[in-house]
Amino acid sequence: MATYYFRNSNGNWSAANSWSTSSGGPANGAVPTAGDDAILDSNSGSCVVDIVAVCKSLNFTGYTGTLTMTNGITISGNITLSSTMTISGAGNLTFNASSTWVSNNKTWPNSVTVSATATITINSFTFTIGGTLTLSAAVTFAGTNGFNTKNFTCTTAGLTHTLVAGNTYTITGVMTTTGTAASHIALTSSSAGTYATLTLTGTQDNGFLNGTWINSSNGQTIWTYNGVLSNTINWQDLSYFPVNTSFTFLGSF
Repeated sequence: MATYYFRNSNGNWSAANSWSTSSGGPANGAVPTAGDDAILDSNSGSCVVDIVAVCKSLNFTGYTGTLTMTNGITISGNITLSSTMTISGAGNLTFNASSTWVSNNKTWPNSVTVSATATITINSFTFTIGGTLTLSAAVTFAGTNGFNTKNFTCTTAGLTHTLVAGNTYTITGVMTTTGTAASHIALTSSSAGTYATLTLTGTQDNGFLNGTWINSSNGQTIWTYNGVLSNTINWQDLSYFPVNTSFTFLGSF
């Protein structure tokens, strides 16, 4: 495993001469592989992700340039964003291993996928996602902070996703899950008797919530929680759940 620094060359991710083995150093690096750490810092220029990129970890501490996400990046470790960086383009992030996410109050504007069973630790700041957060494997969230995502998708049945008791997780758009009565997706708290908070502000399709069918009217969901009916068009509900009475979404959303 090596550590490579993006140079002040305003170049492409795919160019070997864009990378150095030291911050601000000469073009003596290589294009990061899945086992290499990639760093863009105060000595780095603007970077175009012109290939489907990979790295072990991705660190933007001190970075003030522009990251153009023409393609996506698959990360096998941690990510640290910079509050002073600019992110353009539509490429997404994919995490295929456990990871720590530090946003430094910078919004990741595109989508994020966790593609393998992992623990995702979110510390210091809420991790805000402008696109869709997709969990396609069992994910345990840890750390002191939650996430705020536009959309939230669970794509595989038979999974349990664990949220940290006392943290807040926010979905501002559409929540989509897929499961069956025999093979469901459950969201649980990390501590029996204590609560995580899932804040839902958007619309969704049909499904089961906590064993209760959420009926649909004119394509919109009638949201119920503990028998209390919410509105039928755009709904907002603060929902609390301990590990013993987790939300379980059944059926096909």
